[in-house]
Amino acid sequence: MKLLRGIIIVFLLVVAAFAEAAAQSRIREIRIRPDVFDLTASTSQRLDMNGNPCGLLKVSVQVDNVEFQGNIIGDVVRHGGDYWVYVTNGTKKIRMTSAAFGGVDLLFADWDIPHIQSKTTYNVTVELTEPAAPAAAVKRGYVLFTLTPPTATMVFDGQQLEVTDGAAYRRVPYGSYSYTVQAVGYEPFSGTVTVSAEKTEVPVKLRSNKARVTVTAETAGSTIYVDGAMKGKAPWQGELSPGNYVIEARREGYRPREVSVTLSAATERSITIPALEMITGELTVEYLPIGSQVTLDGTAVGTTPLSLPAVAAGDYILTISHSGYDTATLSVTVSENGTAPVTGTLKKTAAAVTTPQPATPAELRFSTKPVDMALCAKGQDGYVYITADQWKKLSESQKSSFTPCGVYLADGNFIVELHDKENGEWMTWNAAMKYNLPTKEQGQILVDNRTALNNALRAFGGTVMDNVYWTKTEKSHSLAWGVYMYNGYVSGSNKTYALRVRAVAPVPESSAR
Repeated sequence: MKLLRGIIIVFLLVVAAFAEAAAQSRIREIRIRPDVFDLTASTSQRLDMNGNPCGLLKVSVQVDNVEFQGNIIGDVVRHGGDYWVYVTNGTKKIRMTSAAFGGVDLLFADWDIPHIQSKTTYNVTVELTEPAAPAAAVKRGYVLFTLTPPTATMVFDGQQLEVTDGAAYRRVPYGSYSYTVQAVGYEPFSGTVTVSAEKTEVPVKLRSNKARVTVTAETAGSTIYVDGAMKGKAPWQGELSPGNYVIEARREGYRPREVSVTLSAATERSITIPALEMITGELTVEYLPIGSQVTLDGTAVGTTPLSLPAVAAGDYILTISHSGYDTATLSVTVSENGTAPVTGTLKKTAAAVTTPQPATPAELRFSTKPVDMALCAKGQDGYVYITADQWKKLSESQKSSFTPCGVYLADGNFIVELHDKENGEWMTWNAAMKYNLPTKEQGQILVDNRTALNNALRAFGGTVMDNVYWTKTEKSHSLAWGVYMYNGYVSGSNKTYALRVRAVAPVPESSAR
């Protein structure tokens, strides 16, 4: 009986051996090699019981339900057609088992690999004598990513994806995958995507890690500077990278004031700069005849004799007028703690020659040839050019027969429009370029004739130019020329700064005679 039992056991062992040999006969070839360019074992680490990084075997075999035995850490994960097997550092052998080809021992020394090394990825390719039937049934689809900003980088399913102009894609078997997107200056984002169709589109928009800042100033008309760079008129809003900054408020005629702030990533801050201290001086106007009207930069301030003890330091246009006398227009500078005296006598207006007045606007005849600082207007007979004196003599009904276009500069051959675009708002150069801005050369003409130009604008009811205005001429990639009407300069300004806008137009053809 014992002899029979032994014979049966031997028979079963022989049958099992033949079955395993028959299964292994389906294996045509096995190749194992380290891949020094594949960093998955480092970027997607798995640690052993001692906290040491494992090596990674990427086993490519077109068979389902393959099992692995040996020094294996964690679960074996299927990625497409590959099995990802993490094994401990120093492993010399593992066993691979499948119903399709039985069991086979992988002794790494057979491929000149003494043992598995940590943080190293190995490609294991198992070729069978015939293709595995289930492989043909694997469904695949494209996953398409659109990244904002386009400079972002991403890792998909543990591997770095190539990003071109903010777009990346990968064709993968149906299933769920994880990804991470990051970019300098933005908060990283991690997510998952399920691929279950021919194409799956995933837009990813990163959030800036810059601080969002709002700066207000208690002194109206202040200009905001950050670390010495002008940002625009208060209140100013913008984004700044995390760090330390000096934020300053400036206004002509006032002492600047600054505050130091520390900004954290992805935060919002509201900063208020206290009131600035005015720098003042005294202005006295002693002009004859007594009672002459005095205006300072277009604002009436009193009659002569006049003392203004607390005027903000700076440059001003002073106008003195009296009925029966010619108006005097002067430039005056008020210095800190100083006194600016203005004295003189207005000249009597020469007796006007009485001429017959036309009965209707249709009979009015004005110059068709542009003269210095004339109003360009469109009437029934076409475009005409009217001097300030001619304009003042017209009645309101006569003035209504003309549509003012702007003030013509004789030596510039162009017209300055009577109003600021955008109601005089401040804007960057790129935003201002939608208007017909003056050239740099035209801007120079504006500052050279700014006093006469502003007097003409006042006479015709236009808005004076007393600030900083853009031109259409670039100075460099980051700079454009700006017209500084309050001090007479044409200088380069950063295109991101906010300046005023004044549009110009060519001289129109006139049909008036």
